Amino acid sequence: MLNRTNHKLLSIILVIFSLTVAELKAFGDKYAGEFLKFGLGVREMALGGAVSADPTAVAAHYWNPASLVGNSHFSGSLMHTEEFAGAIALDHFALALPGKGEYSYGAGYFRIGVDDIVDTHDALLDLGTDGLGPGDEGYPGPDADGTEGNGKLDPGERLDYGKFGSFGASENAAFFSVAKQLRPKLKIGGTLKTIYRSLGDDKAYGLGFDVAVLYQLTPRINLAAVLNDATTTFMLWNDGEREIIVPSLRLGGSAHYTLKKISLQINPLIGADILFEGRQNTADLNLGGITARARLGLEVIYKETLALRAGRDDLGNPQIGLGLSAPFGSIDYGLGLGGSYAEFGSSHRIALTLHFAELRQAIKTYL
Repeated sequence: MLNRTNHKLLSIILVIFSLTVAELKAFGDKYAGEFLKFGLGVREMALGGAVSADPTAVAAHYWNPASLVGNSHFSGSLMHTEEFAGAIALDHFALALPGKGEYSYGAGYFRIGVDDIVDTHDALLDLGTDGLGPGDEGYPGPDADGTEGNGKLDPGERLDYGKFGSFGASENAAFFSVAKQLRPKLKIGGTLKTIYRSLGDDKAYGLGFDVAVLYQLTPRINLAAVLNDATTTFMLWNDGEREIIVPSLRLGGSAHYTLKKISLQINPLIGADILFEGRQNTADLNLGGITARARLGLEVIYKETLALRAGRDDLGNPQIGLGLSAPFGSIDYGLGLGGSYAEFGSSHRIALTLHFAELRQAIKTYL
């Protein structure tokens, strides 16, 4: 239970946060930080992202850095997904370090990209009736009817396929996280994230910070809260444009039940994303300028080895997945289907996680 001093401090923090959000939501760019809500971790995405109270250590830097406390493995993870039938590629690399003294650490990098987008800007043969086009010496300007030299593909004109180019678009973020046990049942953590975005020749850079808490309500039940972009994240483009990502709140809860007679573990999870970006059609709840998106997940693990997963993400899309674990690591597969995936194509995800010390010992044992 919180004592009177802690309760008062918490109330002050909540009031300050509410006032800050009220001021910022008028200035925030609604979709500037949408790519940061996409999700990371094959297990976590298969559970619908309802994992704020129970992410794996290699995904903790994204979902809840406070959960790094208690991690006993030096682990690395590689993830690749083909979202929407391969239209978008998402790659993720992460490290989780076991606790050193009072602190535990994690780091990660992810990239969402669409490459080889066809660029036809310079391919139009926009010729006048005299055969001259813009840029040619003696070009008299558009014809009287305005159809030639106007920068548009008009009847009788064509494209020069030899002048086709390409460009890419990508969203990148690097994370560094630290966590600490504050009280016997309370863990805190923070993540510093740097952001890089590119669209052709346009580039943007940003810096943000997330803070998180993880509270053990009972030996079987955890509660979590993560304030993303707590200090507001500013994106600065090379043309001088600026975007603002306003804070958002992620809540979560998890429970763990074990059926010892059949070596079965059942983990139901629930979560919600609270956004302050104005009314959204995809929200489960709209209250003024505040919206909420619900997440649900269920994980069933047999003999601590085989895991079956299902979830509902924040946009209402069903997710499924499975995992196979060993002392030296795990391999996970996930599939996004239904909802928007039914329209744009299913998403296949795969990840490999290795515990380096255990892997080294296994190699020594069997070789």
